[in-house]
Amino acid sequence: MELSKLKLEKFKHIKVVNFPTDIKIELDSTDNEAEVIIYYIDMIEDVKAFVELSNSSNLPKENRTIMVYKKGRK
Repeated sequence: MELSKLKLEKFKHIKVVNFPTDIKIELDSTDNEAEVIIYYIDMIEDVKAFVELSNSSNLPKENRTIMVYKKGRK
């Protein structure tokens, strides 16, 4: 996964959620005070879980929420 396109350099607390073990993410994930949430979507139910997580998180005003899915999926 090419993380440089996401422009995450200014963020220190990134939460990585629901990624399969075969996908390597070169980020240290945090569970508290996340400024960025990167969520892997594998099935439609994951979208609801992502929205619920985003709504329940105490994200700062300057934040990013990113959904990632396998290339070719619709």
